[in-house]
Amino acid sequence: MILFDDLGFGSRAYSDAVISALALDGLRHLLPPIVDGSETAHSLGAAAAAETGLPEGLTVCLGYMDIVTSGIASGLCDPHTRPGLSILGSTGVHTRFAAGADEIVLNPDRTGYTVALAGDAFGQVQTNMAAAINIDWIAGIARDVLHAGGRPGDSAEILAGFDELVAGARPGAVTYHPYIATTGERGPFSDPCARASFTGLDRSVGWAELLRGVYEGLAMAARDCYAAMGETPAEIRVAGGAARSAQLVHILAATLNRPVRAVARDEAGAAGAAMIAAVQSGVFASLAEADAAWVRPLLRAPVRPDPDLGPLYDRLYPAFREGRALMQPLWHSQARNSQSSTRKHIT
Repeated sequence: MILFDDLGFGSRAYSDAVISALALDGLRHLLPPIVDGSETAHSLGAAAAAETGLPEGLTVCLGYMDIVTSGIASGLCDPHTRPGLSILGSTGVHTRFAAGADEIVLNPDRTGYTVALAGDAFGQVQTNMAAAINIDWIAGIARDVLHAGGRPGDSAEILAGFDELVAGARPGAVTYHPYIATTGERGPFSDPCARASFTGLDRSVGWAELLRGVYEGLAMAARDCYAAMGETPAEIRVAGGAARSAQLVHILAATLNRPVRAVARDEAGAAGAAMIAAVQSGVFASLAEADAAWVRPLLRAPVRPDPDLGPLYDRLYPAFREGRALMQPLWHSQARNSQSSTRKHIT
């Protein structure tokens, strides 16, 4: 991925300029040819067969990277809907379909990725560093409080009750910026010093409002990522562990003002790779045909934007972005102080 420049991805070829800038000219012969797995396949050779225990001559297809294959198995290549995809795992991966290179929207911060799909299509991707780990973090805080009070409880039990608490909490009570990763943030902006925070706290804010704030912060971060790629797709598909939360999906739909749908299938990445292989082997004529047979029948009912919540989140989103910009000087000040404190401690 790093061997393409901003303007050369449409050629689907390595960039000589990037290779030279990385001083890799002498190793260029090690770069494999770039192929479309839905068109090209090869037979497993004798040496590889002996090493793996697989039969010689077995057809081997290129399945692509996980975010691409997960997108394919979630309907990213549906020519009728052209949905976006949000994978809410440890990180948040947000992808929009582009039918050609001319539909790619680059941003001034030079963040995100562009990945090649079958044919002339691309997936444009923005990833926020921390998604579900924000929920894991606040579940860990709850667990520690329970243990400190002498009450048992593990994270799984605590997580099971979150949706009910979030559903009963006041929307928009606090603003949460979900930059909980110790490595900072990478999408839609890049800042290794970025840190998570709550703002808007007062005595009326309780545990349920804090918890709902985390969910709302994740949805705002997703909206931030889609905004950096142009117009938000007309429909969003969701995958990943956090997508099992009905309340998070409900909040996401209202925040994006788009219907959100999940696919009733586990292991979407493996399914997408199988779809590519099925096209290459002639089972289907195209990924669109594979989508009609293997994805659309498994789509769950859409979760539509809540007409009461949507306008509220539209008003809160500019404040979310403004708060992020205002916090950046504090992030950098905290980083300098933390480094100074660490050096003194070591000394």
